[in-house]
Amino acid sequence: MAKIRVLYYYLVLKNTDRPLAGTSTAVLRATARLAAATDRFAVVMTGDKVEHPENFADGRRMVPLPPPEDLSDFVAGFDIVVLASHMASLNPLRKRPGQKWILLQHCWELMPDIPARLADFDAIIASSPMHRDNLARLGAPADKMTVIANFLDTAAYSPPDVPPPPERLVYAGALVPHKGVHVLIDAMRIVADREPGAILDVHGAQDMWLDFEQDYEARLRKAAEGLPVRFLGAVPRNDDMPQVFRSHAVFCLPSQVETFPLTVLESQACGCVPVAHDGGGTAAVLRDGDTGFLYAPNTPEALAGAILTAMARLREDPGIRARAVAHVRANFAGEVQTRQLAELFASLS
Repeated sequence: MAKIRVLYYYLVLKNTDRPLAGTSTAVLRATARLAAATDRFAVVMTGDKVEHPENFADGRRMVPLPPPEDLSDFVAGFDIVVLASHMASLNPLRKRPGQKWILLQHCWELMPDIPARLADFDAIIASSPMHRDNLARLGAPADKMTVIANFLDTAAYSPPDVPPPPERLVYAGALVPHKGVHVLIDAMRIVADREPGAILDVHGAQDMWLDFEQDYEARLRKAAEGLPVRFLGAVPRNDDMPQVFRSHAVFCLPSQVETFPLTVLESQACGCVPVAHDGGGTAAVLRDGDTGFLYAPNTPEALAGAILTAMARLREDPGIRARAVAHVRANFAGEVQTRQLAELFASLS
């Protein structure tokens, strides 16, 4: 039986070993698990930032986009096309008769180039019921939507044998304004006053994001002068991310809005308790007060209060670490999500 040919397209997918933004990470994880689970699909990934072909040991391929004059024929060669949040370079194309399109919606809001093309999609993947309901509010057809959560490799993301002290705080991600890192720096003034031993490690860089403010990182460093904050740069390799979380007790995520933040999954899986702004769909990823902590509004005062609460809870109830690990392993380990994805592809073929 011929394999079902599947193309994944994401605007900013690229060749790199450096930790990627959430959508790229989710695409790579989903396709890897799919390839490991079944040989029914031939998966190719592409994006505007892919510079050279890559062949993965499991049979997946990553290829650059062809030139515009060849793009239509290239895309027409696939049975299923999965577009991650954007039409972008594929927007001028018409769907080949018999071909199926899936919108893998990772953004909380629909991107500007999506609403006019909603009729072309045969299925829309939301990451949680909260996300699905928000997309329906924005006009996405409910009968096309299905919920398939993001997931991770719980063998790679696992807790340390000896947990770090509650004073070890971390942020890991892009240094861009909508991630709210400036809120976190201001919150550290309050935290440091109440917890003199607290220290925040900032792993990330502004160029991890496609569009970034040129001087934002410099402003953060200036604001952090005199505070117990260390800027450690971007994590060099994806494989290094579990150790980042294992060596810290509290992960801080002050983003304005997140859809389904993978870092909150990753931190919990490593026994690092997340403190996250309650914006968008973040509440779907943790159990507030039991495996992590949500806060609102997104102010330094509210964030500092949540961080202090998390530190106190770790001292009073160290079992919160184990509950966070168990929560991820029970709900986001990938087996269920991979089966759901395979079944969706098969139903459209």
